[in-house]
Amino acid sequence: MEAFVLVIGDFLVAALAAGAAALVGPAILAVGGAGSVIARIARRRSGPDARSPEVSGPITPRRTRRWGRRATFAVFAAGAMATVGILIVNLFLVESLLRWALEGVRERTGAEVTFGAADANLFTGRLTLEGLTLRRPRHATSQFDLRADACTLNLSMTDLLLWRVNLDELAIRGVRGQFERVRKVERMAPRREFEIERLTLEDADVVFNDATDDDGPPVAIALHVDQLCTSPFASRWAVFDTLFRSNANGAIDGQPFAIESRPAGDGRETHWTARSLPITTAAAVIGGPLSWMKRGVMDVDVTDRWQRGGGTRIELDYRIVLRDVEAVTPARGAVLRGVGERIVTYVNEHGAELPLAFTLTLDQGRFEAAASPEAAGLGAAAADALLAALADAAGVPGARLRELSDEATDRAKRLLKRERR
Repeated sequence: MEAFVLVIGDFLVAALAAGAAALVGPAILAVGGAGSVIARIARRRSGPDARSPEVSGPITPRRTRRWGRRATFAVFAAGAMATVGILIVNLFLVESLLRWALEGVRERTGAEVTFGAADANLFTGRLTLEGLTLRRPRHATSQFDLRADACTLNLSMTDLLLWRVNLDELAIRGVRGQFERVRKVERMAPRREFEIERLTLEDADVVFNDATDDDGPPVAIALHVDQLCTSPFASRWAVFDTLFRSNANGAIDGQPFAIESRPAGDGRETHWTARSLPITTAAAVIGGPLSWMKRGVMDVDVTDRWQRGGGTRIELDYRIVLRDVEAVTPARGAVLRGVGERIVTYVNEHGAELPLAFTLTLDQGRFEAAASPEAAGLGAAAADALLAALADAAGVPGARLRELSDEATDRAKRLLKRERR
């Protein structure tokens, strides 16, 4: 998400820069033309006949009408020249302006953005890029090689003139490629914050690779999106808007998922569903007790609700069914092994079909500027709640579970200190 927001933010700034450059030239031409017309009128006014009674006499309705016609002509001439200038830019110079602006994106983010053809309408603010590619082969935080059949954006001309990075619509279609996370990023810092009234993604196939976990093997997740629509999508709330304001369907590692969101009072209600999701895929995203399971699948149903207002709280209701799972005892920590053995035994005894339920309450503020759901703490919170549900089902005493939680916290602090060194 962090790379998407940074690149899209810089891309939108580049598009604004190209659009502004496309309008400045015709505007200067129009102002200059209007000035020439007015200057010519003024010269005629101060010519040899300027002292004649006909010219220098009192202002009459006839003379007022004459000056009105001349002013109207000047305005009309300026408008005509601006229109002709914009048409010339629109037909012959837009691609060159865009390529010039996108070169700045490469210099700032390390991402090379290219396109095959551009179709722009400066009068309506619509721009379509075909054969779009985004490449960043070497970078400290993330690397990607992505292609899109088409990208269309609609920009309000008022926002363009006021230099505001707000779009009426951004639609991306036919995405293919790979994304690799090199280093975990907690917070996003785009060059310019932006908001998209309606973001749509259609027909996307992207493989996400993640090798940032020092304790486990590299992870590869294949994501297919039939369609995703988020409205609105704000750069500062990118993760929140994607999770809680979207409607989407597709597949994760070949298994179907869906997000359905609808208004509910002064907020929204969203349903996440996934069917036959591989345990290994879920463990890569959530971790916790799922990392103890070496095979199996899970069905996930989550209903979340939130209302607008100060300190917005998100209520999440999880319903999970583990199927055909097999677990192994955690290898690290005496307390972890002691508690984990009882949970693992219970899971293996009921592994054919094990339903679990738990609830979470999260503060919306933790999603502000978060670079990923993980950075917002969603995965960790879900893992802790799932562990509590498994412990309760297995009859593990609450005191022992708290010891487990304390040990995990201490281990996390030691890892953080090691990273800071």
